[in-house]
Amino acid sequence: MSDETPVEKEHSVEEKLSGMSRRFGLDFYLVSAFPGSLVPTFAAGVVISNWPASLVETYDLSGLYKESELVRRLGETMRPVSFSEWPFADRHPSGKAAAIDVSESFERTLAFAIRDHDHQRLIFAFSGRRRPLDENEIATLYLSCLTLVDDGLGRLRRPSLPTEPLSGRELDCLRWAAEGKSSDEIAVILDISAHTVVSYLKNALRKLDAVNRMQAIARACRLGLI
Repeated sequence: MSDETPVEKEHSVEEKLSGMSRRFGLDFYLVSAFPGSLVPTFAAGVVISNWPASLVETYDLSGLYKESELVRRLGETMRPVSFSEWPFADRHPSGKAAAIDVSESFERTLAFAIRDHDHQRLIFAFSGRRRPLDENEIATLYLSCLTLVDDGLGRLRRPSLPTEPLSGRELDCLRWAAEGKSSDEIAVILDISAHTVVSYLKNALRKLDAVNRMQAIARACRLGLI
């Protein structure tokens, strides 16, 4: 059995991704879960990245990532896709163009999707200012990322996602429970019966594989659900 600690392994992956990026003249990398009902926010889906914190926060607040050209293209193909313009912010659902301030280091982006051990699709995106990668470089980078996934990359920072998504009401009850409200108080706030609140919370505990409310709240917070 390896004596490598989780922290040491995480640092190793970070170093490998940084090394891969530098090798191909790319400045930034991002590995994230494919957007969906089980990944409600951008930050909740990020596995590992060297994006500026301000950029991560922008996407987390805007919801642009799931609407982006990059996600749309990767939803249609398993092949690597290249972009000569910033692909993470296509347009808001309202039709207004996204105002995202990115550096010249994001001039070009190569992205592809790989399934991890939990059968979750992971998006790999590498951005930089160099010329487009040729076919051999793309193949080498893709195979290197496959190796990282085989080593358990998808499980490093992202806790196991619930197999069944939580309903809006279940999340509402969890949010108020996290504020310290009792079932009776939540019932008044949501204008439902206390019995219904208890039922919603029981369902939330089951879906999050939690033994009590505090554990369910903690897991929901780590997943970015509340």
